[in-house]
Amino acid sequence: MKILHVADIHLSSKVRAGLKSISEDRKTATRASFKKIVEYAANEGIKVVILAGDVFDTTSPTKKDTEFFEGLVRKNPEIDFLYLRGNHDKASEDNVLPDIPNLKPFGDKLTSFEYGDVVVSGVDFTESNCDGVYSLMDFNKDKKNILVLHGTVGTVSGVESVNLKKLSGKNIDYLALGHIHAYSSGKLDERGTYAYSGCVEGKAFDEPGKKGFIVYDTDTLTHTFIPCYEREIKVIELNLSGVTSLVELLEKVGTADVESRDIVRLVLKGEVPTELEYSQEDIKGELRDRVFFLDVKDETIRKTDVSKYKNDASLRGEFVRSVFEDTTLTEEEKNEIVHNGLALLDGREVYV
Repeated sequence: MKILHVADIHLSSKVRAGLKSISEDRKTATRASFKKIVEYAANEGIKVVILAGDVFDTTSPTKKDTEFFEGLVRKNPEIDFLYLRGNHDKASEDNVLPDIPNLKPFGDKLTSFEYGDVVVSGVDFTESNCDGVYSLMDFNKDKKNILVLHGTVGTVSGVESVNLKKLSGKNIDYLALGHIHAYSSGKLDERGTYAYSGCVEGKAFDEPGKKGFIVYDTDTLTHTFIPCYEREIKVIELNLSGVTSLVELLEKVGTADVESRDIVRLVLKGEVPTELEYSQEDIKGELRDRVFFLDVKDETIRKTDVSKYKNDASLRGEFVRSVFEDTTLTEEEKNEIVHNGLALLDGREVYV
C-alpha cells in the first residue's frame, strides 16, 4: 500500500515582501501544484492522502480556495483525505470542515483510521493536549503505524512543537510531519523514521528549492520525496571579485544557473572597484529573458585603489585622500563614502 503525504499548502496565503508584485502568480501556482498532487494520487491508485497541517493559511480562507479544495476532494471519492489542522488553519467558528465522506479530520483527540494492517493516527495540537496526548500514543507493535503531527521536531512539547523523545519506543513506523517548508527526514528510533514533505510552492525568498510531496510505501516501510512545483525559488550568490568592467560583470551574471520558470534572487558578493559603474537594470537586463522574476541584492564591498589618487590634483583626488586619511572611519566606511562621492562627482546614480 502506498500513502501520499503532503503538507503546508497554505491556500489563501499572503505573499511576503520581495514577491508581492507576483502575488497572484504564487496563489495560482499553489492551487495548480496541489491539483497536480491530487491527480498524481488518482493516477497512481493511491487511496490515502495525508494532509499534515496548514491546508489553508488562515481560519477564514477565500471562497475561491475553499471551493477549490472541496471540489478536488469531491472529485476523488475513492481517495481518503486525512485532514490534520496546523497552526494556521486551527478550528474556529469560521473554519468548519464540510461534510464530505472522504474528508476525514483527526481533531483534538488522538484519532486513528485503519486500512488492513496499516493504522494512520493523528491529533491536532492544542494548549490543553500538547503535552498529555503523548501518553496515549502506544501503538500495536504488530501493525504498521503512521502518526501525523504538525510542529517543529525537538525535545519539548508544545502547540507547535513535536517531542521526538516522547515518541521513541511507541511502535511508530513513519511520522508524517508538517510545519517546516522544506523536505527533510530523520531517524525517530530503532523502528521508525520521520519526514517533512515541505510546502508545495515557495511564498518568499526564505523558501527556496524544489517543492513537492512524499509517497510512503507501507510494504517496504520507506518513503520517497517527489518534486512537484510550478516555479522554483532560487537564491544564487555571485562572487564578483576580480571583475573590473561592466562587460565582465554581465558575463559573470550570465553564468547563473537559471530556468525560464524560476523566481530568482541574485546576491552579489565579493570586492569590486569603487569606479565600477553598474545598476540593477543592467543586471536584470542580462537575465530578463531567462527567468520569470528577478530580484537583485547587492552585498559587494567597494574597494578603492588609493594609489591611483596619490598625485591626483583634482577635486576627486583631494576627496579620496581626505576620506582615507580620516582615522575615525572604518575601511568599509571609507570605501563606501568614496564610492558614493565619486558617483555624485561624476553625475552618476548612487547604487547601494
